Amino acid sequence: MSEKVKRLKPTPDTLRELYLKSGNKCAFTGCPQLMIDENGVFIGEVCHIEGAMPGGERFNKNQSNEDRRKFENLMLMCHKHHKITNDVYKYTVEKLREMKKNHERKFTDIETKIAESIKDYAKEDIISMPKTLNGMNEYFAWGQDQEELLETIKQINVFAENLKQLPHGTRAILAIVCERVEKEKIVGAIEFKVPASEIQKVSRIAFNDLKEHLAILIKYKMCYIEKDWDEIEKIYLNTGAYDGWWGDIKEYCINKNISLAEIITNLDFSMLD
Repeated sequence: MSEKVKRLKPTPDTLRELYLKSGNKCAFTGCPQLMIDENGVFIGEVCHIEGAMPGGERFNKNQSNEDRRKFENLMLMCHKHHKITNDVYKYTVEKLREMKKNHERKFTDIETKIAESIKDYAKEDIISMPKTLNGMNEYFAWGQDQEELLETIKQINVFAENLKQLPHGTRAILAIVCERVEKEKIVGAIEFKVPASEIQKVSRIAFNDLKEHLAILIKYKMCYIEKDWDEIEKIYLNTGAYDGWWGDIKEYCINKNISLAEIITNLDFSMLD
């Protein structure tokens, strides 16, 4: 007679092993979210690879109740990525096991940890793209149908992929610039500009560090300056490369009470839905 399926809590030893091998990071590839915050509070989630109960994602009826709560079937993830991995077609059992293995190996395999300490971290950043863009379509009264919205989403993806090339700290500076620029109409165009000294003071970084971030932003055509490096007065958003987006994204975020940093720094464009 087969046992009745019931959800068992992970044992203390299993939880201890999960915490130790997590590196205090979400196991989803590239996610920097802490599992235990600075106050020692566990803010992560213990997630099943193969579901704990019938109807759960990737439930395996051939597993025993004990198997379902074993270390091999559990991962620590943040709430966002716990929800994202509910897509059982994209995140199969095999894919999640491989993700778990690769993540835990970073904190148990010293050679791997050393080798991976020098790499292009920007490649691990994850873009969350909008699926419908209905939020912006309704707010700005674009009147676009689904086919037109899909084309707009493709344009956003190009913008997002370019943002992804930037270091995380540079995107953070860009988000501050975007928040603080003032729109000014000039002959035949609109400028978005902010004093460089203002960005330096609010971000509390050295002026040379600010110049390094600006050099990257200029390379990727996100910003530009008018004077020499030693005489920077204003920072301008590059409306030529991304015509209309800076103003639209900023206005939408302000009116919907969305943090620009979530979109520009954390690449969460799904908030535009």
